[in-house]
Amino acid sequence: EHLVLLDISIKHKNLFFPKYLSGKLINLKVLDISASSMNLNTNFCEIFTGLQSLYISVKKTSDYRTFENLIFPSKYYLLLRKISICFTNVSLMNFFKKIESFENIEKIVIKSLYIEEINLFIGINNQKYAWILKTLHIRNFNLGYRELFLIYKFQNLKSLILENCIFLYDNYQSFSDFQQNNSLEHLTINSCIDPLHFFSSIEFYKNLKVLNIENNILYKISKRIVIDVHDLPKLKKISLNSGNFTIIHIKFGEKNTELRELELPACNLPENSFYNISFNMHILNGIRSFSYFKNNLSLYDLYCVSFMNNCNFFDISCCIFHDCRFSDIFTVNKTYKISELYIFGLNLNNPDIFAIRNLKLLTHICISIDLIPSSAIYLFKYKYFERLQSLDLSNNVIQRRIRDYLIEEFGNILV
Repeated sequence: EHLVLLDISIKHKNLFFPKYLSGKLINLKVLDISASSMNLNTNFCEIFTGLQSLYISVKKTSDYRTFENLIFPSKYYLLLRKISICFTNVSLMNFFKKIESFENIEKIVIKSLYIEEINLFIGINNQKYAWILKTLHIRNFNLGYRELFLIYKFQNLKSLILENCIFLYDNYQSFSDFQQNNSLEHLTINSCIDPLHFFSSIEFYKNLKVLNIENNILYKISKRIVIDVHDLPKLKKISLNSGNFTIIHIKFGEKNTELRELELPACNLPENSFYNISFNMHILNGIRSFSYFKNNLSLYDLYCVSFMNNCNFFDISCCIFHDCRFSDIFTVNKTYKISELYIFGLNLNNPDIFAIRNLKLLTHICISIDLIPSSAIYLFKYKYFERLQSLDLSNNVIQRRIRDYLIEEFGNILV
């Protein structure tokens, strides 16, 4: 009933679907094709007469004019559920104009090799699949008022990914009526220019579960930016990685009790930044994965981090400690559930090694042995890490006697 074809090339139906298949797979209902290239007007309905759903992914970059001149088989307007395609260059509105008559599209991935100027003259009627579309992935486009307006009309959209896009419009108030009814659960804004519009409107996505904001460039900045998630009760993961993070403030609240993954890596945050986020301690207790790689930490920050005693994945590699040390994280009367510990690039001493030895659930450690004095290294013994499966010392420059000691203690779990 369901056939998946990966990494194939379909230039003509008879090259891949010989005539003897016609009428044979009578129970086939779903055809999922991922091809390097494909003739999109190939009529698969003639071969698979019971077909109900068609998923098409074309990897090779295509000329949009060829796509624009296609005459699709009539049944495609009902069958096509997913389409993923990349063009040399294309106006986003032109693409949506071409597919406006399809009725059941659930997923669209549209990419452009070069950013095309906005088409000011194209008119689009209501997209017939507007209430069906669940996933939209847009890469390398200009986004003006009309493009954003069209996106907001997809009211049942669950996942929106915007990559390498340039935002030309930043008045989010114009879309407030659409936003408040939005069912969006996953939002990714990656490597875009001036996505202030979405930063300011995140508070409206009441069903949001995953928020990823990475490597964006902000030019149109006149004041501090607030990403307000305090009223998003379903939020499970937030990942922010931006060089402009010092002008961005995250606002959490008591409703964020479902938050499990908190990632703020390589933001170069100054000390006290984590403390100033003003987390509810109950929320911190629910965190299962924490990444704070390459930031600055103070004793106040570590006080907040100490409440993450249910955290399994813990990464503070390459952080700079200000008047505090790694061991200050751990409160004596608490049991910590860390299984994966990443502390590469940290200068550690005896108290820190004692703190690590008290983490009884560790299965993986990534550490810079070459930044630890010998006296502390000899406190590092396998008997304290009975569950340990790997000790990652890659990129370490280790003296021969120290390496011999570690091999004797940890044997084949050394990486």
